[in-house]
Amino acid sequence: MVVIFWKWSVSVSVRLTALPAVSASPENHEAIVEGMLWVGGIVVAFALAVVVLSCVKKRLEARPKPTEAVFGLDELREMKDKGELTTEQYEALRQRTIDTFRKGLDGKN
Repeated sequence: MVVIFWKWSVSVSVRLTALPAVSASPENHEAIVEGMLWVGGIVVAFALAVVVLSCVKKRLEARPKPTEAVFGLDELREMKDKGELTTEQYEALRQRTIDTFRKGLDGKN
C-alpha cells in the first residue's frame, strides 16, 4: 500500500512540475478573480440549499403523523368530565380520533 501511494505521489509531483508557469499578467489576474467569484458563488448557493433543505426537513418531521391523534381518548374524556366539551363535541372528536387511528392502521397493513 505504501509503495502504491509513493508511486502515485511521485507521478503527481512529476506532473505538477511539468506544468508551465502562469504569468502574472492583468488578463490572468482577472480570469483568476472571476473563477474565484464563480466558485464562491457556487459554494454559497450550496450552503443556502443545505440550510433550506434542513429547515424543510425539520418542519416535515414536526408535523403530526396521520396515525398520531391530536388528542388521546383519555384527554378527550377528561375534557368532557371537566365541562370543557359538550357530549356532542366529545362524541364527534372521539369518532374522528378512532377513524384517524383506523386509517393509520389500514395504511400499514
